[in-house]
Amino acid sequence: MRFLFLALSFFLLNDRLGAQQTGALKPVRTAEILRLIEQARNDTQVHVVNFWATWCGPCVAEMGFFREADSILRGSVRFHYFSFDMRDHGPKAAALLDRKGIRGSRYLIDEVDADALINGIDTTWQGNIPYTLVLGKGKAYKHSY
Repeated sequence: MRFLFLALSFFLLNDRLGAQQTGALKPVRTAEILRLIEQARNDTQVHVVNFWATWCGPCVAEMGFFREADSILRGSVRFHYFSFDMRDHGPKAAALLDRKGIRGSRYLIDEVDADALINGIDTTWQGNIPYTLVLGKGKAYKHSY
């Protein structure tokens, strides 16, 4: 987590965001995820992209860090959460994010071929979660558990 905080500190910007998203998770496929990551990488705004699941203990444990980082950074960083939960567990994932006080863009990965998604994001990533990217200004930093 220290790595993530340092990367966020390095990337800090003073731009303000509008209201953060809460509630249901938006189903997304690989192409849309890769497009969002590419846009975030080239944006002047800093983006934190987190891949997680409700059944992943370390994923749930680090949610408090993201909540704290969001409150400290106050809109200077945009957070995106991509859940690997099964489609019918989307409401459970949304409820967990609500319970943990997590704000930001929320997505449910709706993809049959997870390997294509994982390799599209990072060919060195073996699919272990939690997996977090810090993107912006044409740069990318990654952290996995």
